[in-house]
Amino acid sequence: MTNLHFAVNGACQGMDSAVFFPGRGEKISDEAVKACGSCPCQAQCLDWAVQHESVGYWGGTSEKTRRAMRKHLKIRLVSPSMMAELWDREWWLDERVRAS
Repeated sequence: MTNLHFAVNGACQGMDSAVFFPGRGEKISDEAVKACGSCPCQAQCLDWAVQHESVGYWGGTSEKTRRAMRKHLKIRLVSPSMMAELWDREWWLDERVRAS
């Protein structure tokens, strides 16, 4: 079970999740960088990502940056990412809850 409720107010809300999951060796999109840079939830997202996400662009950080942060802070991933499928499901659930 995930706890991404903070993301309902994120700048990424409604965006295509593929923007945040570039393929191996691909550059992080300017769209992702811009969204994270203006996001009111960036600190919460980064906190989540350092602990839980091994892939994707989260909280304004790349996979490589978070790996370095975990190493420096001696943090292990609590659970591996389920990538875009989980991300999409979370948005669908959040939209459904708000509609009711």
